[in-house]
Amino acid sequence: MRSIRITALVLISLSCLACNNLSKQELALEAIGEGVATPRSWQESGPDDTTTLNNWLDSFNDPVLLELIAEGKANNIDLQVSAKAIEKAWLLAARAGSDLKPKLGVAAGRTQYGFNFDSYNKSLSYMDTGLAGQLELDVWGRVREGAHAAKMDVQAAQADYAFAQQSLSASIAKTYLKIIEAKQQAVITKKNQAILQETLRITRARYDNGLATGQDVALNSANLAAIEEHLLNVESAERDAGRALELLLGRYPGAAIDVAEALPTLPLPPAAGLPAELLERRPDIIAAERSVAAAFNRSAQAKAAFLPRVILSNQMRGAARHLSDLFDPVLFAWKLAGTLTTPILDGGIRKIDSQIASVEQEQAVLNYAQLALQAFFEVENNLYLGGVLSERKATLSEVSRQSAMAYEISQIRYVEGEIDLLDTLTIQREAITAESSLVSIKRAQLDQQIDLYLSLGGNW
Repeated sequence: MRSIRITALVLISLSCLACNNLSKQELALEAIGEGVATPRSWQESGPDDTTTLNNWLDSFNDPVLLELIAEGKANNIDLQVSAKAIEKAWLLAARAGSDLKPKLGVAAGRTQYGFNFDSYNKSLSYMDTGLAGQLELDVWGRVREGAHAAKMDVQAAQADYAFAQQSLSASIAKTYLKIIEAKQQAVITKKNQAILQETLRITRARYDNGLATGQDVALNSANLAAIEEHLLNVESAERDAGRALELLLGRYPGAAIDVAEALPTLPLPPAAGLPAELLERRPDIIAAERSVAAAFNRSAQAKAAFLPRVILSNQMRGAARHLSDLFDPVLFAWKLAGTLTTPILDGGIRKIDSQIASVEQEQAVLNYAQLALQAFFEVENNLYLGGVLSERKATLSEVSRQSAMAYEISQIRYVEGEIDLLDTLTIQREAITAESSLVSIKRAQLDQQIDLYLSLGGNW
């Protein structure tokens, strides 16, 4: 009767655990759905003309940039560390699944016995060898849950690696653009430096002829010195960006990298798709979702630890006094046993482990929700920023055009003596600022486009 009760209890426990396993994936997805509310559409809308997310790098039409990103993916050390994390995850997954396979060991030894009874002394020597095997019947799925969790960890590591590749590509592209902008700003600064040098020459000539004051000469000299100081800052920014790019590429940071002379043309923006698609496409969100799945597996594993472990074991052993008799089949004995074991008192370890797994499960869901909200924020922000930058560029283009025209007119009027030097320098400074700002806004548009691609995920 006792054995019947135990069998019934085992079958009921197995049935309950099987039901939990069947609904575990639904529970994980339901927890994720409750953790974050996904809108039906984006609040910010992008332009009507859009491109796909595939191979966004080609849309920049810059072979140099493509080569640099390929080099970075091959040589970046941080990316190599991420690749090693995948290798480690695979090994941990293999180790977690190894308990599902039978274990077999071999042993050999020699034993010396001695007797000393009154005047009787005797020494005996025995040699033995044997095989011992063990297999745990994973009736409750404890080992399988651990193995599944380890596989989810592998998938999470792979997704993290994909996102690291995308982030690296974005960083290389943005740093590359920063160098080009610095080069163009240096060209603008040098051009205006030459203008100021010419203006100073004219001012000194007018001063020698009594047509200008010493204040005019000093003011022009001060503006020229300020431009020269600005040029030093621009060239320093170019070197710093060059070293940063070399570091991303895995090169020695010697500021000796070659880039294009002009910023690439702004490509068409990508299609944003639907918010729900974002959660299925972005690698970092996929990694978080896999971590949630792994947490549910580990929670189930901790609960299964409360149930008895069923272990099959077998042993074959032989012993003999002489080495020549050691492998005589007559001297071998074997044993096959099945064991059902469970701890009764364990100091509350299994209960605590189960509670820890539940907390980690909640943490994984909350982490997913936070990453999803951050992803939505990044897309909405980049969609909005794209429109703002487009309007700013149009305005700055007009400002630059009108400022350049005003400066040309002021130069003529200054030579003819219709306006003083201060007015001329003010108009010149506005033209310089407008031209410089236009270059900066063009790079900002390219950066925004890269950030939008990164926030949308997809195939990079």
